[in-house]
Amino acid sequence: MVLTLNGRTVSWLAACWLLLPLPEVGQAAEPPSSRELVELVKRDPVAMDLIRRDDALKEEINRRPTLTQVIREIRDDPRVFLHRVRKTLVNPWVLFGFGAQAMFFMRFVIQWIASEKRKRSHIPVSFWWFSLAGGVTLFVYAVSRFDPVFALGQGLGCLIYVRNLVLIRRRSVEYRSRQADRSTRNGSGPDLEPLDP
Repeated sequence: MVLTLNGRTVSWLAACWLLLPLPEVGQAAEPPSSRELVELVKRDPVAMDLIRRDDALKEEINRRPTLTQVIREIRDDPRVFLHRVRKTLVNPWVLFGFGAQAMFFMRFVIQWIASEKRKRSHIPVSFWWFSLAGGVTLFVYAVSRFDPVFALGQGLGCLIYVRNLVLIRRRSVEYRSRQADRSTRNGSGPDLEPLDP
């Protein structure tokens, strides 16, 4: 059964799930009439908010053109496509996403420069900090776009970046501790390799 509320179609089962109290143990649940259900939905701000969010998400999905529509648009009149791109670039979330992607990309630039300086492959600590900062901002962007695949990938990546930073911190503390021991023994300790900058 489906009913209409303020021009929106609401499933009877979904509305019952959201709004009706559970029956007492041993008591049979009676389905409400359509009128009672509409009144319950109107009185509950949470239900109205969920309906509004659901409608906004459907509109966002329906506004996105398919790949064939974009190709047809470029072929027929490239100016329309360029206008759509220009309009999209003004969106603050899109600008945030580009900034996040630039931050994530900087980790590769930093790693490349560090490797070129040493003339061998090298991953500096700043690589992991840029990875974490870029990953967190891309995760926020993915959540704002309702993209669970992108959000999951970035979220799991952030865990790996944090773990690497913890391991680097541990090594740094151990190195400093051994350096302090070595200096108290007047340089008779083992030779230690220096940490990366």
